[in-house]
Amino acid sequence: VEESAGRIQPPKRWGEARFANIGMGYGFTATSLQLLQAAAVVASGGVQVQPQLLQAVRSPTFSSANAREISYGKALGPASPLWGWQRPSGYPQPLKRVLKETTARQVAQMMFAVAQKGSGKKAQIEGAWVAGKTGTAEKVNPQTGRYDKKRNRSSFVGMASASGCFANPTCSQIVAIVTVDEPQGAAYGGVVAAPVWRDITQAALVHILQQGD
Repeated sequence: VEESAGRIQPPKRWGEARFANIGMGYGFTATSLQLLQAAAVVASGGVQVQPQLLQAVRSPTFSSANAREISYGKALGPASPLWGWQRPSGYPQPLKRVLKETTARQVAQMMFAVAQKGSGKKAQIEGAWVAGKTGTAEKVNPQTGRYDKKRNRSSFVGMASASGCFANPTCSQIVAIVTVDEPQGAAYGGVVAAPVWRDITQAALVHILQQGD
């Protein structure tokens, strides 16, 4: 599967303006999958896990999922809604530790604050712990080469757990991202993407809890 590598300048080339831009999520490019993987690192306590793509589900009841795993990872583990999915032989372990566990927990607490009293309040799920980050990016106008305030990409990436133990890989958690390309009207990720993320994640979390995983 081909994917953009994203783009960010080496830190030695950053000026004062770039430091400010990076802090707001500007000045670099990343795909939704890359943002999701970064959130998964926080959710797993600083351990990087490889995403997995599901090509197809042939049974409408999910009783016997017939799928080809393009890249193995933790995303469709035992807590997956695909309860007919079988763990393949040679299923790899998480890739490597990329953050200290204490750092992952600190970031998780910051993301929790975003969902509780910040720009991500519309992602709250009653009875669950939610942590996340909103995103509102201006797209570059291909004709002018400059940011276009009328063309946005709005997103919310976050994690949910019924137990509230973020940054603990033993917890049953959901990590998800919703990205809306060029929304009409409101453009903020907390307004456009967060409510969609909440509805999708709530349904998935309820299903996982019903399955007992």
